[in-house]
Amino acid sequence: MTARPLPTMPSFLANSELTSTQLTQLVTAINFWANPPSFRAEQHTAQSIVSGTTTVITCETVIHDSDGGLSAVTPFSYVVPYAGIWDFYGAVQFAANATGWRAPSIQQNAATINAALMLYAAPPATGNSGQPTFAIGVPCNVGDVIGMAFDQLSGSTLSTIASGSFFAGSLRSLATP
Repeated sequence: MTARPLPTMPSFLANSELTSTQLTQLVTAINFWANPPSFRAEQHTAQSIVSGTTTVITCETVIHDSDGGLSAVTPFSYVVPYAGIWDFYGAVQFAANATGWRAPSIQQNAATINAALMLYAAPPATGNSGQPTFAIGVPCNVGDVIGMAFDQLSGSTLSTIASGSFFAGSLRSLATP
C-alpha cells in the first residue's frame, strides 16, 4: 500500500457559496483524520541480541500499516510518509538473566531520539521480562527512518521472546517539523 494523498484544506471566502470542490476537500480531510496514518508490527520469531551492541528489533509481522511505511525486511523500520508530529511506542520482551541491564529505545535515522523513554532495568534471574519505550511528539520529515532498538549488557547473548515485542506509531499533527 502506498501513502494516501495529503488532504488539502479548503479556503472559504466570506459571503461566498460553497463549491463542490470545497466540500470534496473537506470530506477528504475529515476522512484522513478519522483514520490517521498509523502502523503496528510485532515480533513473532525470537531474536538474539549480543551484549553491548545496539540492535534494531525485528518486528517482522505487520498487524496494520495504513500508508505502507513499514519495511518487511531488514532493517524492519518505518519510513515516515508525511511530515509532521508523530508518536511512537514499543516494547521488547526478553529471556531471564539477572546480570547487567536492558534498555529499548526509539531511533530516528539511526540515532536515539532525545527524551525518548529508555528504562534501564536489571531484570530478575527467573521469568521473562519486558521493557516499554516510547517517543511522543517527534518532529519528522518525509523519508525519516524510525526503528526500535535494544541494548543489553548481560555479558552474554540474550534472546527476545517470540510474540512478545511490538513497534507502533501514529501521526498526531501535520505541523511543520
